[in-house]
Amino acid sequence: MHFDWSQISQELIHWGYPLLFFFSLVEGLNIMFIGGFLAAQGYFNLYAVMFVLFLGDIGGDLIWYGLGRWGGRRFVLKYGRCLRITKERLDKVENFIHLHGGKALLMVKFTTGLCLITLVTSGVVKMRFKKFFIYDFIGSVGWSVITVLLGYLFGASFVLLKSRFESASLLLTVAILVGVGLVYFIRSRVKIRNFANDKRNAGDA
Repeated sequence: MHFDWSQISQELIHWGYPLLFFFSLVEGLNIMFIGGFLAAQGYFNLYAVMFVLFLGDIGGDLIWYGLGRWGGRRFVLKYGRCLRITKERLDKVENFIHLHGGKALLMVKFTTGLCLITLVTSGVVKMRFKKFFIYDFIGSVGWSVITVLLGYLFGASFVLLKSRFESASLLLTVAILVGVGLVYFIRSRVKIRNFANDKRNAGDA
């Protein structure tokens, strides 16, 4: 799916924090980066962006946890196909949660493709809400701060380069795409390292 990041940024500037919060409920990574990016250009307050996006991130996580807990395994398998949740993947994530407990929630915050299904599965296995909330709270704080700061750094660089380019809109789009790509790369590397560690631990056992 193609996103016009320049247009999305303009909408965020126009509608402010409420739209930033709404987007963060459904699309965390890109919006966090863009929020930090725009904060560097003076459209938002950096700390307010971190707080709003943290609320949106943890709010979205609670929704997915609730769907898994009250919908149950059958519900998730029936309606989770559009989210690429299959029985095989659900079984693997259940084992992952049983192996690592609440720490699994911290680990998946910085990996690609495992966060959503881990949140849902935490509800399916009926992880205690207090435990879920504590670990997810810590993970959301770390993820929000790091991603927003990364966007802020790119935004600060953009301000310095902006005067050298005729098309600020094009530069904005390119910078955002590069930054988001970098975040995905970092998350993928963490995922690979965690997988390798799990395989090594299983071999030692």
